[in-house]
Amino acid sequence: MQGKIHAKLWRVTAAHTTSAPMASNKNQHFVPKTYLRPFGNQDQRSINLYALETGRCIEGASIKKQCSRNYFYGSEPVFEDFIQFFEGRYGQAMGRLQQLEIMASDIGAMFDFFVLQYLRTPHQLSQRKEVFEAFRNTKIGGKPLRDVHAEAMKPIDDQREMQEQIYIAAKAANMLHDLRPVFLINRTKVPFVTSDNPACVTNRLYTQRYQDQTSGLIQSGTAIFLPLTSRLAFMGYDEDVFQPFGKGIEHHVSNERDVDRINELQAQLATQTLYFTEWTDREYVERLAERCAKMRRDNWAFIWTAILDGDDGEFERFRTVTEADAESTATRITAVSMYNAAPSTWPSFLKFKLRPRGYTTGSAVGFVREAHTEAKGRKRFRCVVLPLSIPVNQQPQNRHVIYMRKDQTERR
Repeated sequence: MQGKIHAKLWRVTAAHTTSAPMASNKNQHFVPKTYLRPFGNQDQRSINLYALETGRCIEGASIKKQCSRNYFYGSEPVFEDFIQFFEGRYGQAMGRLQQLEIMASDIGAMFDFFVLQYLRTPHQLSQRKEVFEAFRNTKIGGKPLRDVHAEAMKPIDDQREMQEQIYIAAKAANMLHDLRPVFLINRTKVPFVTSDNPACVTNRLYTQRYQDQTSGLIQSGTAIFLPLTSRLAFMGYDEDVFQPFGKGIEHHVSNERDVDRINELQAQLATQTLYFTEWTDREYVERLAERCAKMRRDNWAFIWTAILDGDDGEFERFRTVTEADAESTATRITAVSMYNAAPSTWPSFLKFKLRPRGYTTGSAVGFVREAHTEAKGRKRFRCVVLPLSIPVNQQPQNRHVIYMRKDQTERR
């Protein structure tokens, strides 16, 4: 990739984008104002929204009051400074998009901002707390851990948990850099909409072919979507699984259904609010939200608790915990799989290759992308042509037994 990429057709992007840094105050945004402003009105202070709870559209709501909570990340400046750094890089990239050009480093900034945005919302906080509650309620020797384990006895601190999420974002910032980037330029009459949980991870390979709605950020078939304006969205996809599309890093979307399916992802993942630019699009947004109501989940985490059930010297065998195990003091493990949003039908440009590839060890890690095969303790991956299906008992929701290497670096 060259140091600078000219994008002569990006004149369709909104002209309101700014890169103002986040202010140091108690009103901390989990979706930054810098991100919301391109969807807002000309005054850059207000935005149109649809409130999921009431089913009503509101015209010209204050951007300052959107997607924020007092001291959401705590009062320590280090976390706010870290967030501001990534928001600043994102704002600079968007500013260059206005000027119809983009630096190669801006692509990395987009991916990094995506990971941060994906991990920093109340949506993610609620899933993290649910996992912690499952840990606290696990019974060993007839007593739940919350009654006997020092860590499990502590009350859940929302700020501390969000700080941990920010720490994870810092470690995982480059996790998506191997995806092929593309800017989707919306040439239809249907706008891109966004939400209070805008960073969407999905996976057509696992959801459609493998009938498994859970997968992680390193899995083969990963695709991400982040709306940037009503006319522009950022996407990354696994080019070992999907056919390349577009010209360079641009793809012009002329099919209204494709735009609508991307909007379905926002409608599924939104916690409380959808955002849109033109007030005249309010009826479309209302219909979108109503249509996707049954596609939304109350719980986006699948939690599986297993108990040690055998040891052959190299592997430990774990099976699903049952009520009969309540009195046992054997070791437990808790595995968490995150459900992905999926549209009712997939965008027409996201097509499988004839022979999609991925990497596997035959373990419960599943199929992963090449860039993630050299992580510590994962030296035994091999490249395979991905199967059209996987056994039902390999899906996390149906798995009853796993084998874990005693060095805890691999499952099979």
